[in-house]
Amino acid sequence: MFELTPDSNGGWKETVLHAFLGGEDGASPQAAVVFDQFGNLYGTTQGGAEGFGTVFKLTTVSGAWRESLLYVFMDGVDGGYPVGTLIVDTASNLYGTAAKGGSICNLYGCGVVFKLSLTSNGKWKQTVLHSFTGGKDGAVPEAGLAMDAAGNLYGTTFYGGIANACPSEGDAGCGVVFKLSPTSSGWRGAILHTFTGGADGAAPEATVTLDAAGNLYGTATAGGLNSCSTFYVGCGVVFELIHRAGAGWRERILHTFSDRMDGGAPLTGSGLILDSAGNLYGTSLGGFRSAGCPYGCGVAFELSPSATP
Repeated sequence: MFELTPDSNGGWKETVLHAFLGGEDGASPQAAVVFDQFGNLYGTTQGGAEGFGTVFKLTTVSGAWRESLLYVFMDGVDGGYPVGTLIVDTASNLYGTAAKGGSICNLYGCGVVFKLSLTSNGKWKQTVLHSFTGGKDGAVPEAGLAMDAAGNLYGTTFYGGIANACPSEGDAGCGVVFKLSPTSSGWRGAILHTFTGGADGAAPEATVTLDAAGNLYGTATAGGLNSCSTFYVGCGVVFELIHRAGAGWRERILHTFSDRMDGGAPLTGSGLILDSAGNLYGTSLGGFRSAGCPYGCGVAFELSPSATP
């Protein structure tokens, strides 16, 4: 864990906040970290402790940062291998996904959505909000979650959806976009879009981004054009899911990657950035080939809204 601070010479100074040792403190963090309202940092690791991932917290004590583990995954019903970024609500509850564990399915555990809450005795309690089955509800959530003002959660899964309908992933499915809503009796799930591996995309790995109107923006790593064989079948897409009251959700493709100058295989794990003018920013793994990078070195891209509805 590191911090970069601008110095007086126009450069940047790095400070290591915590160096993971690969044991009880966790190992292999792959997600971004998030602040709570008190300035504490939260994140996840894929390994360490029992080997199935952790949730950690960094707190400043006398000017130094101290790490503590909030939860250690066991790869059982609680999930395992969290790779997505956490979100923190106003009550300092944490929400996230674990890519594996949960229900037994054709992928040896299809992952979970979980919540961590601080109890009155100072311990953190995990609650599984949804355990994926590998069917229509999806499987293997590799991205974090987005939360709206009503407390609804939105996310994606890499697999699941329609079996045997995805050219790149076979019978595992091309993934879904899902919504979880809190009710008096638990959490209710809904599927907003099921990817088919065609023009609509496949295998989403990034967190979705919400706008003020409640529309969702995201990327799918594969699908789209079928002329991209460097990484996947199809080069990926940027999509929008538009919500219309009484009419459900409709997908609109904002860009289809060609794996050339525009990029390919978008892997913006923490989600697209949406600015106040409606522009979207992200990165892709492929595209922009050169002599030193024959398979593509990747790009950072901007998508700007056009006058076309």
